[in-house]
Amino acid sequence: FIAERCYVALGDAARASFIRSAIELGDPGSAQVRARIALLSGNFRVAEALLLVAGLVDDAINMYVALKKWSLAIAIAESRGHHDLQSLRDRHYQSLLSSGQDIRAGELRERDADYVGAIRLYLKGGAGPRAADLIRSQVLTHDTALVEEVIDSLLSRGQYEAAGDFLRHLSQPDRALR
Repeated sequence: FIAERCYVALGDAARASFIRSAIELGDPGSAQVRARIALLSGNFRVAEALLLVAGLVDDAINMYVALKKWSLAIAIAESRGHHDLQSLRDRHYQSLLSSGQDIRAGELRERDADYVGAIRLYLKGGAGPRAADLIRSQVLTHDTALVEEVIDSLLSRGQYEAAGDFLRHLSQPDRALR
C-alpha cells in the first residue's frame, strides 16, 4: 500500500495502478505478486523465473506476450512442450503482419521453410536483395514467375546493383546491362 500511495503522490498513475493490480492478486509473498514487482523494476528474467518455478507457465508466456517479447514467450513454450505453441507462433506472425513488419514475418516463414511465402513478404517489405538471395540459396530459379517478380521489384525500387548481381547469377548478364 505504501508504494502505491508514493506513486500516487508522485503523480505516476500507471505505476500506482500496476501496484494496485499486484496487491489485488492476493498474498504479497505469492509468485504472481513477486513477479509483478520484479516487472515493475524491469527484471523480466527474475519475473519469468518466479513464475516458472511456481509452475505458472501460462503466466510467464502471457507476460512476455503482453510485453511484445514474442521470441521469449515462444522459447518458454518450446522448452516446456506447451500445448498452445503453434497458436502462439501464429499469433506472433499475425502480430508482425498487422504491424507492417513484413521482413520480420518473412524471416519466420523462411525459418519454417516456406521460401515462396518468405520471398513474397521480403518483396512486400522492400527487401528485394534478400528475396533474390533466398532464391539463389534455395535454388528456386526454376520458378520463372517468382524470379521475374523479384527482378521487377529490384528494378522498380532502384536496386540496380542487386538486380545486376541476380541477373548475372541467372546467366542473363545482357539483361543486366539494359
